[in-house]
Amino acid sequence: MGHSVKTQLAAYSRWYGHVRPLPVQWGGYSWCAMSPVETALHAAIEAIDEPRSARMDQRTKPSVKASIEAAADLMGIEASAFVVMSAYARAQELLSGRQQTLLSQADHQALLAALDEETAPTPVLLEAWRLHQDQVVRS
Repeated sequence: MGHSVKTQLAAYSRWYGHVRPLPVQWGGYSWCAMSPVETALHAAIEAIDEPRSARMDQRTKPSVKASIEAAADLMGIEASAFVVMSAYARAQELLSGRQQTLLSQADHQALLAALDEETAPTPVLLEAWRLHQDQVVRS
């Protein structure tokens, strides 16, 4: 005999985190779970200790708005929260990509070898050091 939908959803809730009510009925119950990544992202945004005072307004096509609202409904959150959560995730992804440089093992070894290599300063480097000493250190 199979488990009831309610029992399955409770187990799903324990495994995946948040289970939120939805306006759509499924098997007599209306629920949807956030994935662990979505739950963590939602928690990260909520943990930012500042008031929600910044406002953002966007114009979009009706079909795009409908898709956003449908996706937000699936997660059991408001469309504005879905947009903020999605935009924040993408922003963090782009920013972290600009703040990190990934190297292959061979490139990593070549970089370390180049840093360890003792070489004499070039004329351009010596001039830059002189300018630094004159303009920054002595100012």
